[in-house]
Amino acid sequence: MPKNEKPRESGFLRAPLTRRQVLKGAAAVGGAFALGPVISACGGDDGGGGGGASPTGGGEPKAGGKLKVGIVGGSAKDTLNGLLATTEPDICFQTQLYDSLVAWDQDYRLVNHLAEEVSGNSDATVWTVRLKPDLSWHDGKPVTADDVVYTYQLITDPDNPLAGAAALGGLKP
Repeated sequence: MPKNEKPRESGFLRAPLTRRQVLKGAAAVGGAFALGPVISACGGDDGGGGGGASPTGGGEPKAGGKLKVGIVGGSAKDTLNGLLATTEPDICFQTQLYDSLVAWDQDYRLVNHLAEEVSGNSDATVWTVRLKPDLSWHDGKPVTADDVVYTYQLITDPDNPLAGAAALGGLKP
């Protein structure tokens, strides 16, 4: 090639890559590999007898069945007790199996889940929570205000504080 002639550009690389572009690409590839197990866990019914629900969620729910969960980082000490969740796999179970009074939506706005209304007095020292009607436990028993109070008492028990107790430090028994 003559000295004054520039090489002809071809292919997808029309200019040299910058360090930032290489790092962004590496991060994207790493993220894709990291999310692979999560994405593959979102597949349809494997015919494993999971209670008869269709992959689309249609039809009437049936009692019984099996819950199969595969999460990287799990151990024999994992628990389905949402009050004892301390590791990432346990917290995944907690957020998928249990609902809260309120939660953040996809736009980071606080929305009611089990609560129909949450209101505070003028100085925010007393809060009233009204539960949605017709809430029930997995066995069909109704969810009551006493159940909610009991749960908060378990979490904030001074002799055995559970995960979340520090965040509820201002809650008086």
